[in-house]
Amino acid sequence: MQGLRPERVGLIGQTDSSPADFYPVASASRLATLCAPSCSEITCEELGYTFGLYVGFEHVSTSTTLLAILNAAEDKVAFCLEWGIEIEPWQWHSRVFKRVKADNGELKSQKGFLALGEMEQTGEFCRAYVGEDKAMQESRHRSRQVAVEHQVAGTNFGRRRERGEADPRQDAALTLREYMQQYIRHLLWKNNEERVEHLLTLEMRNENVPPYRADIYRWCLQKKYVTAESPDLTALRARCLPTVKAVLRSNGVHLIDPTTSDRRIIRGPVFSSAWLKSSGLLAKAHKRRKTPHVHINPGRLDRIYVELNDQGLRELTLQTNDPLAADLTLAEWLSVNAGDRAYRAEVRHAELCNGSSRTKTQDTVNASAKAAKRKELSKLPSRPSKRAQIRDMDENTRLERATTSNNYLPDSRDAVQGRMPAQILFTDISSVDDTLETLRRIRNGGHI
Repeated sequence: MQGLRPERVGLIGQTDSSPADFYPVASASRLATLCAPSCSEITCEELGYTFGLYVGFEHVSTSTTLLAILNAAEDKVAFCLEWGIEIEPWQWHSRVFKRVKADNGELKSQKGFLALGEMEQTGEFCRAYVGEDKAMQESRHRSRQVAVEHQVAGTNFGRRRERGEADPRQDAALTLREYMQQYIRHLLWKNNEERVEHLLTLEMRNENVPPYRADIYRWCLQKKYVTAESPDLTALRARCLPTVKAVLRSNGVHLIDPTTSDRRIIRGPVFSSAWLKSSGLLAKAHKRRKTPHVHINPGRLDRIYVELNDQGLRELTLQTNDPLAADLTLAEWLSVNAGDRAYRAEVRHAELCNGSSRTKTQDTVNASAKAAKRKELSKLPSRPSKRAQIRDMDENTRLERATTSNNYLPDSRDAVQGRMPAQILFTDISSVDDTLETLRRIRNGGHI
């Protein structure tokens, strides 16, 4: 009987990335189909317990692997709650591995070597074209794809579409959030409920340890085979989270589009915190604009980390009243902005045409009104002076208001020769023509 080696539990973390076998839709609209995301996991090589993951629309790279390493060290209760799942701390443990095993792909780069060295971790790399060196992680990818991705709408079953077969992209209906909920539940089942009797040693059997990965891990912690660590999450975030350029404005920090060479700001996400508001930096932003580099999680832009004025790495949260905005990834924010720019380009011509039409209509109305005014002036015995035309404007306004307003309430200022305009209108005027004639005489300086 071959059991696991308890002294090696939590020592080596095996990491690998693979594309998901389904197509999601955008959170903003289920009519917008997205490309398949990539999944990165880090799993204990000895136990098969998955401690961390990262799912995003970025191409697999050193950054996606480092994000999975960071997730392995972070609190899983808060992580699961962000995706709408409530768990207890014992249902998903956190871990920082001393050694990280990967293939000759994502982690094998200058950035990866530097990050592992700063985190005091050792990198191990599999032999080229020898899949057996990371067979455990490869099998975990396959079990995830069969149990989760091949069961959702929009799945491609990990193969090319055959001739005559329906396009899975047209069947896509799930958002990334809905997929992540299924993915997390699958990992919780693998860690806490899948029976693994073959991993039990005789010592574990003598002590009646349940044949589940989580119970075995807790037993190893209790027996001191594994030491519990309290990692410096601030240092891990500074080394694992990718950085993008940003700009500090009076209402918070705005991200700059990393896909363009110019300083185009991503419209929508604005980040701030109580610390930033009390620091006085926002009040000075209009005088001297700062362009800091911020650390972000591209898969979930509900918070960022920034260092300003050498005050250490600070957390800023997304300022929004839209509960769905916190679920958007960086790729989805960029997609929303690209769609808005395309829409503005499409309607710009129509807006110009409508503006020209409105201007032309207004010119016609102005010409007609001026012609009517000239006709009315021509009927007068003598043309009034320019000063006479603007005389008694207040009095004329009161009379106009009394005549046309349905909610007119007279006051003492409306008195004319001891009588109210309403009394004049309803006592001395018997028809509409008389009303117009009365107003015309008053405007021309005459009397009733």
